[in-house]
Amino acid sequence: MLQAQAAPVHSVRDLKIGGTESARQAGLAFRRPVRASSSHVEAGADYRPESAVHGAGDTRWSSEFSDPQWLAIDLGTPRQFSRVVLEWEGAYARSYAIQVSDDGASWREVYSTTRGEGDTEELKFAPVTARWVRFHGTKRATPYGYSLWEMKVLP
Repeated sequence: MLQAQAAPVHSVRDLKIGGTESARQAGLAFRRPVRASSSHVEAGADYRPESAVHGAGDTRWSSEFSDPQWLAIDLGTPRQFSRVVLEWEGAYARSYAIQVSDDGASWREVYSTTRGEGDTEELKFAPVTARWVRFHGTKRATPYGYSLWEMKVLP
């Protein structure tokens, strides 16, 4: 004898409002204003800085093929955070720093390495409050530019 299965029970916590989950996962940098030291442009491709903060996995920011280069994100207001996630394309940084600023002009370092590994790097540091956060690459691991699918800033 087969028993009918009860319909699943749902609650308000199961409800997802369009866009909020992806914004939470993308963190504080999601669709924030961004600027960079350079952007690589070639026929049919434009690797603009905005591509590193829009949450889409099919576009990226790429710098010119030289050192140093940087990508800076304006969080709009001072925000507290303690992690940055760099999602690299094949062209990544060997040596770089994460820097923060209150005005977008004077920078202080909160993280640095000379052993960047590419792929996805989650960088953890003591909580800091700042309006701006910047990736500052000083040595490329490949002959190409620095190339990020996404840069996330997380609490």
